[in-house]
Amino acid sequence: MENYVDRKRLSESAYGDAKYLRARQSLYQYQQPYIDLPEIAVEELEKVEGVVVDVGCGNGAYLQRLRQVRPGVRRTTIGLDASLAMLRSVAAPVVVGDAMRLPLRDASANALLAMHMLYHLPDIPAAIRQFHRVLRPGGILIVSTNSRRDKAELGNLWQAAYGKVFGRAGDERLSFSRGFTLEDAPAVLGKDFTVVRSRSLTAAIRVTQPDPVLNYFRSYMPSLTPEESFQEDLLLATLRAMVVERIESRGEIRIGTRSGVLVCRK
Repeated sequence: MENYVDRKRLSESAYGDAKYLRARQSLYQYQQPYIDLPEIAVEELEKVEGVVVDVGCGNGAYLQRLRQVRPGVRRTTIGLDASLAMLRSVAAPVVVGDAMRLPLRDASANALLAMHMLYHLPDIPAAIRQFHRVLRPGGILIVSTNSRRDKAELGNLWQAAYGKVFGRAGDERLSFSRGFTLEDAPAVLGKDFTVVRSRSLTAAIRVTQPDPVLNYFRSYMPSLTPEESFQEDLLLATLRAMVVERIESRGEIRIGTRSGVLVCRK
């Protein structure tokens, strides 16, 4: 399962620091109804004691919520990410590590989070085997990912703008999750884990001003190749014109969000 953006560029630029992730997360403040994924994770971990590792923790949103709700688990909740720069915004304990080669002992964790991160990996089954290795018997794995239809409106806008600027269609840069979709996840996870339950989450982002959408698109600019980056300003200008036209003609941009959470047990 190969991803569009190579992982070195992903960790050093697109996720080189927290600002790009924040730009993507901020779009969800316009989601109706608002889906609070950290709260869902905390609920699933309510009865879990011992070591909890957030693999691909990003800017630590899930850890922060868990530590707020259950301050007694702070020392046993660990953030792990491939990006050292990203981890600078996360309170310790944290570990720099690769999800496909977890720097953790066998059967050392009571629970793992893998929230919207597996689709970034070139070898997803290898990461899932690592999750199985480090979990204790009876431990739980909580995974979230997107449907293949998630935020299709943004993908269509990007592809149209990219086609105008570069003269070729089919760029799927925004479709990170296509390598591990909600539709495919139960079968992929089921090879190593028992999928206890799956929860689908559907809502809509409704935006009446262009900046939140443009900031979202801007967060993908570090993924442009050196050859493409020379046209970054033109690509952004083209996206802006499309977004403004859509808002002026329809009064808003409506973006369907489709994702889900799967709880698995070893």
